[in-house]
Amino acid sequence: MRRLLYATVLMLFPLVLLGCGNDDVTADLGYQVPVVKSVTANPASLGYSGGRTTLTATVENARPLSAVTAKVVQVQPAAGGTRYLPLAASGSGTYQVSVDLPANTSPSGAAVTHEITVTATDDAGGVSAPVKLQVLVAAADAPPAPQ
Repeated sequence: MRRLLYATVLMLFPLVLLGCGNDDVTADLGYQVPVVKSVTANPASLGYSGGRTTLTATVENARPLSAVTAKVVQVQPAAGGTRYLPLAASGSGTYQVSVDLPANTSPSGAAVTHEITVTATDDAGGVSAPVKLQVLVAAADAPPAPQ
């Protein structure tokens, strides 16, 4: 019985010592990966004719960034095609890109939803958690989006 206890302690001690199960990224890489703090779209909804929205992301990072990227996908109704757009630095920790979204030609008469996912990558390859938002393109019979 003692041998089993000793064997268990000997097996678990290295795991505890090494921090097994620790989800702190800093412990794994030795530094904090970038953090996308917020993402906004202006405007967040467009009229049925589509148009341009400007994405603004705020990123905190300990290392220089190699990229801040927006992935744009039409999710409702589902449609083919994914676009990846680079965001450009527009101030300290702020990145922007303008996104042109097409007119709503959906035969269902419903609004079209575009999902935008923003991530930041640092020069060591550390990648932030993704931050998502949605931009709507109104249905053809809906009133125009506020400007």
